[in-house]
Amino acid sequence: MSGLNLFHSREAIRVKVKKCEGLLAPEYRRFSVDPQITSFEVLQSLLARAFDIKGEFSISYFARDEEGKDTYLSLLSDWDLDAAFLGSSDPCLQLKVDLKPFEEGLEDWDVVAPIDVTRSSNTGFLLDRSSITGTILNHILRKALCVHTICTCLKLALPTGFL
Repeated sequence: MSGLNLFHSREAIRVKVKKCEGLLAPEYRRFSVDPQITSFEVLQSLLARAFDIKGEFSISYFARDEEGKDTYLSLLSDWDLDAAFLGSSDPCLQLKVDLKPFEEGLEDWDVVAPIDVTRSSNTGFLLDRSSITGTILNHILRKALCVHTICTCLKLALPTGFL
């Protein structure tokens, strides 16, 4: 169950989902959820059944950042789902499901050594979203955007001069 569900005023939220799997054509599904009773785990289960997914997958939702640029933010928890319901579900919540491909040649036990990381002659190690540092920074920025969205919603819901 969503942690911030007391702020959800709508009984149902329409959801559009796009499933991406490598070079295959994307698949689409539409359905509605009740934000009062839909948890992240329930949403994962719904998506797995809707697309008949047997393996692991990631979920992200469409949002606009402070500069108005379109982006997809990861859904990793009930907290993220609440932020998506509050800030990105009007008129509908747009989700993207990415299947996690199995990489040929890599086993669960393989360790990537620093020598395997690409070096740039000018900037040292390259920072990208696949690196642990890039992933952590990206996650922190997404959380900050969610906090900003919730604060904005609270300011709109509270009487003038309250904050």
